[in-house]
Amino acid sequence: MDYFNELCTTKIDHFGQLFSIYKDQIIEANGKTFNSSYYNLNTEIKLYLEQKEECKQELNGIRIYHNNNAAYISASLLTNYELYSYICMGRDTSLNYPLLFKLGKKSDVATSEENFEFYDTIERVYNDAEKSVESMISFYCNHLIDSYPPDKFIDSSLFSVRNPDQNSKGDFQFRLIISRHITYLESFRQISLNHSSKLINLNYREKVILNLYLVRIIVKYCKLYCDNFTKIKDLVPVDDFNPLNNSYKVYNRFLKYGNNIINNENDNFDPIE
Repeated sequence: MDYFNELCTTKIDHFGQLFSIYKDQIIEANGKTFNSSYYNLNTEIKLYLEQKEECKQELNGIRIYHNNNAAYISASLLTNYELYSYICMGRDTSLNYPLLFKLGKKSDVATSEENFEFYDTIERVYNDAEKSVESMISFYCNHLIDSYPPDKFIDSSLFSVRNPDQNSKGDFQFRLIISRHITYLESFRQISLNHSSKLINLNYREKVILNLYLVRIIVKYCKLYCDNFTKIKDLVPVDDFNPLNNSYKVYNRFLKYGNNIINNENDNFDPIE
């Protein structure tokens, strides 16, 4: 959690941006140290507007660096469930623990999903993820889709992080968010139901309650994906081999499977596959 705290506060400014701007950067070489300052360009812009070419020599002291780390953060870390969990909990430190650490009950017997310690975390993460996904889709559909329809989007170096040595394609961040959250929650579901006896004592009814709740959340993620995929497909065609289409088929199947468990309130603890 200390790592996430640094990532979300100070260090993200230094290596989480595509470009970092320095003036008089700290350089240590041959026992000598040069002073540095990490900052924005507000002062320099104002100076240039006032002095134009007269400030050219001073502006030459600015150094702009490209950060490869930002590509990794954007493509991988920002879709991580626990990072979402940490960010959306804000200053409420009582909630800032990994999901597995909250596999407990608020009372001796759980009679509803609200009685489990992980309930508040899962609810808040989903609500935050839902807002993020819908904002991404809204921006894409309103500003990018005409110039970059889905099949062109995933081939574009402007929007995707790819290995230049491989014939790989890019991806949509909203799809990665939903996919990784579903995978994480399904793993948590299986651990909770089948491998948690040393962490929590669950009777049969409590297992059913826990199972129905987690399946219901996974179904909500699946519906979130399908609804937003439909918004895209209503505007432009999507190739059958596009990962968006593949995920749509998978999550439609998950929806039917999950809704069957929910509607029948049964004790199907099998993995959702």
